[in-house]
Amino acid sequence: MVADDSNDKAQRHKERMQQRKEIVDAAIARADEERGVVIVLTGDGKGKSSSGFGTALRCLGHGYKVAIVQFIKGTWECGEKNFLTESIFRGASPQLEYFVMGTGFTWETQNAEQDKAAAEQVWAECEHVFRDPDIHLVLLDEITYMLNYHYLDKDKVVDAIANRPRNQNVIITGRTIANVECASSGESLRKHLLMQKDIYMITRKNQPQCLSLLSSLIGAAFLGFSSLAAAVNCDGIPQWVNSQSFSTAQQVVEDHILYQAKWWNQNERPSLNSQQDWQPWTRLGECVTIDISKELMIRDLSVVDSVHAKTGQLSIQHLIAQMMPQTNPTAQQQSDFFQQWLGQLLADTVVNGDLAPARQNFDGVFLQDWRQRSAGSGVTLNPAIAPFRLLAIVYRPDLHKRNASGAVLNAGEVRFVYGFSDTLRFPATVIFEYGLEANSDAQLNAWVDEFHALSKLPFGENYNTALLTLLNKVTRKGAVAGKPNGSAINQVRTNEIRFGQEWELREFKLNAATGQLRQFTVAQTPANRHNGTALLASYINANEADILFGDHQIPNTFSGQAFAGAASLETQSLQTFWDAPGINNAEARHVFSLNTCSGCHARETRTIFQHIGSRSEGEVSVLSGFLEGAQVADPVTNVLRQFNDLEKRKIVLTCLVQRCASSPQVVSRAAGISANNSSDTSDLAAQFHEIMAERRNWVH
Repeated sequence: MVADDSNDKAQRHKERMQQRKEIVDAAIARADEERGVVIVLTGDGKGKSSSGFGTALRCLGHGYKVAIVQFIKGTWECGEKNFLTESIFRGASPQLEYFVMGTGFTWETQNAEQDKAAAEQVWAECEHVFRDPDIHLVLLDEITYMLNYHYLDKDKVVDAIANRPRNQNVIITGRTIANVECASSGESLRKHLLMQKDIYMITRKNQPQCLSLLSSLIGAAFLGFSSLAAAVNCDGIPQWVNSQSFSTAQQVVEDHILYQAKWWNQNERPSLNSQQDWQPWTRLGECVTIDISKELMIRDLSVVDSVHAKTGQLSIQHLIAQMMPQTNPTAQQQSDFFQQWLGQLLADTVVNGDLAPARQNFDGVFLQDWRQRSAGSGVTLNPAIAPFRLLAIVYRPDLHKRNASGAVLNAGEVRFVYGFSDTLRFPATVIFEYGLEANSDAQLNAWVDEFHALSKLPFGENYNTALLTLLNKVTRKGAVAGKPNGSAINQVRTNEIRFGQEWELREFKLNAATGQLRQFTVAQTPANRHNGTALLASYINANEADILFGDHQIPNTFSGQAFAGAASLETQSLQTFWDAPGINNAEARHVFSLNTCSGCHARETRTIFQHIGSRSEGEVSVLSGFLEGAQVADPVTNVLRQFNDLEKRKIVLTCLVQRCASSPQVVSRAAGISANNSSDTSDLAAQFHEIMAERRNWVH
């Protein structure tokens, strides 16, 4: 009898555990978004910090990078700190960043100003962790005291958490979070946090269950098991229709999610009938649908004609102020910066031994009107009325780079294209080209995911808010500590015919010594005088293999002569392409010419020198055939070539979003291995590798 009872108990236990497993498995299967979470451990009970440190230790044990910021307990002998900072985690490549306020409890110091200064100092030291996608977990231990006593700016803390990398997790510990009010919303921080999608609030009432709940959350969130929403290709898959019947294994799309039928069904909405094994649908993942207009080439009038574009964060005056060396530049300093930069177009300028003549019409056509409109402002060129119109914002994931070992060097560029007028539509533009900093696949993927997330928002203020938040990471002051002025700007390019007799493109870069924009040689473009010469043929022949491999870089000098040009010129006939007698390989000639600014903006692509056209208010900029699709005959061989660069960029972004291609090993030709050699066999991966191979040193 005892044995029977024991067997029955074991069976009941097994059945209960099986039911619990099914519930857990179903919860994991329902996970529909890959992101980090925020866990708030609050209330009067003990164990909040201990739970947070336990979670940090678990993450470190799994090889994740962790940042710990410890407030108010800094004068204590802290066992967790002693262990973590003296353990194996503080090696040559530390997985742990540790910050301590160091003043002790506020009732011990009894000095509010000292405590406030200490809190602000440690926050300033640690704030960068919320911009680092490699940091998997940030523990803000006892930060609620700092917020409750107004030692830290509540909005700044909330903004940092809200705008952190998508997969970063945050744990907040401390009492009295309900009393902390957010100035921006007028709501308590507790209410504000609970309104967010990724917040788990654990209070005194359920404090004894913290560890068990945290164990579930860690397994589900920090270690990645609650975010199994695969990105899948849904091309050609039909939308679910209520009246239609679906057979076994048939796939449909509903609200950008791909589902597969387990058996024949009808009138069973997939989103409501895919959570349980007995329901007729299986969720396969989120469809990757790249919206070029929202992710890659943003020209919608709700963006480019918005107040943000005219006087706000997307305006040229904002970009200039952010890239200047001064922390808060005055109107006079901004005016001086504009004059120093644009003044270089007023005089003959020699760069690398090549003369860029003054643009004769620039002052009369552009600067004079700006000066007149600035009268009474106290400055020569009033930055508040800078006469530029935003044409487009362009994301270039296809320009991301890796080194010879396949390691990520950067995540590409984002570009702001402006017209040289806020009232007229004439052919003169300026392009601000910012580098996207990344040195790991995680950082590259973070940029990719954030730009792709824009596609899910309708144009309007919600879209603009998300866009502004994303772009601020790039354009803000101090975005990249190691570059001039701490700016992420790579280069600024002017492209115009309105100010001279020929089309001309110039390039400017921030000078590390002066902090000013100075004219530079134009990337991948020789001095115009070398076109058609034996020197050009000699260069192309000598570098034929590198050119075809996409690996050549125009040098400043070649064969003892200055080679790189100060400006890229195009006659009004728009027939410029690079060629010379004696070039051995016609394809090498084409690739070389296409990579120059004048070739790409003229005869090689049949472009009227602007790939993004100027516009008046209320108009959408017209794009070139090179971007949207055109068939062009080679100017030398007459071979027909098909261009559609936006489609190529879409393929690259689709692959990056889907993680369809492993890190390509950019190997030496001398090894006899193709540069796009990879274990990836899908058509998408093959296209991705082919496109990336052709633009190893692209700059357009």
